[in-house]
Amino acid sequence: LERMLPASDREAAVRKANAKRWLEGGRGSGLTRAFTVVQGGEPGYLRFPLRVARPLSERDLRRLRCLGVMRGYPTPLAALPSLASHLADRGASLPGCDALAGALLTLPTHSRLGLSDQRAIEEFFVKAKQRRDAWCEHGKSPE
Repeated sequence: LERMLPASDREAAVRKANAKRWLEGGRGSGLTRAFTVVQGGEPGYLRFPLRVARPLSERDLRRLRCLGVMRGYPTPLAALPSLASHLADRGASLPGCDALAGALLTLPTHSRLGLSDQRAIEEFFVKAKQRRDAWCEHGKSPE
């Protein structure tokens, strides 16, 4: 176990550096929003959470999945039968949960994440923003 610790520390450092890149690269895109780290907190960043301004199409999700980008939740947690039975108000509307399940993505941070994959992920969001801006300029809905 002691022999593994240096490698584990290196992996953690790479994950934090990759998360920092995601955080800095996503600022001001208008399409995405990173989560705020609680003051005094130090996340390990097994993956980088990212909230998109509007849900992505299944086509876009498949394309991103090839680059290691995954949905945070495939369905709201309250909709899972094994959890729903433990809720105090089983029939309650939970629009925040629904919105988060549709908007939360996680980006890879591991040490085998190549620069070309990072660039491809960043390029996807840049192009998506350009498409959205072009639609809005012409009075069309980006839906």
